[in-house]
Amino acid sequence: STGEIARALLEAGIAAKSGEAVRTFGTQMEEMHAKEFPKIVYYAGGFVLPILARMSKPLRKLAKRYPNRLGYVGAVLDYLFGPEHGAH
Repeated sequence: STGEIARALLEAGIAAKSGEAVRTFGTQMEEMHAKEFPKIVYYAGGFVLPILARMSKPLRKLAKRYPNRLGYVGAVLDYLFGPEHGAH
């Protein structure tokens, strides 16, 4: 009914003016972040790790060729995949 629509709009207006709407939105965003951020991390890692695994041999060669600039690459690959992966 018209009365219900008016009441709902007025309640929303009061919530907006009092800051309740902003606080509610902030809470909702925090909840969504808690649920969605791990998925983003998973998908990013799921994409990056296989590429690094496939590229570990050429990356190790580059690290040996340019030890001053890329010397850390071998240590990171060892940490991620173990020293044997792509070392041959």
